[in-house]
Amino acid sequence: GEIEAKLGQHELAMKLIIKANELAGGNPDRLATLARLCVNLGQYVEAKKYVLEALRIFPELTFLHDDLQKIPINASEAKEVLELVIPHVQGDALTRLAVGLARPLIFLRQFPLVADVVNCVVETLPENKQKCGFLFNVAGELLSMGAKNEAVAQLRRCLEIEPQYPGAGDLLIKIKTNLAA
Repeated sequence: GEIEAKLGQHELAMKLIIKANELAGGNPDRLATLARLCVNLGQYVEAKKYVLEALRIFPELTFLHDDLQKIPINASEAKEVLELVIPHVQGDALTRLAVGLARPLIFLRQFPLVADVVNCVVETLPENKQKCGFLFNVAGELLSMGAKNEAVAQLRRCLEIEPQYPGAGDLLIKIKTNLAA
């Protein structure tokens, strides 16, 4: 199946890998491959199903975290992902994963859904440093998509949690100055 995928035969590859997965029963590598194939075919609901199933089996597989950055997920799914991986992933890696959960929705300009995922992530992340790192990076992602007001809101939240978070105040002033101009 993976050979077929490399040859661009995504639909045939999916059929073969699904069959192999049924026979082998929940191999995280196969599930991740299925998820990637689904993403290539634009089948994000199916991709999400396979990645979440693989994470339930093996939450510390970091390549699954990368795969998640290509799949739009909702707040409850983001919470499930974080609860699965927090015992296994810490520090900057956890912050990068959290930002990755919001990235597809930001790219799709689904800002109300982004806000839901952001709220869920902030509630779920265990440390204030991670929460602020997440909010600061999400603000940067929002800013890169031209969503200045949404970026300002996330920076304000960051500064409410940690008033001296490095760079947040300066970026907020810079954005607000540009908004006023």
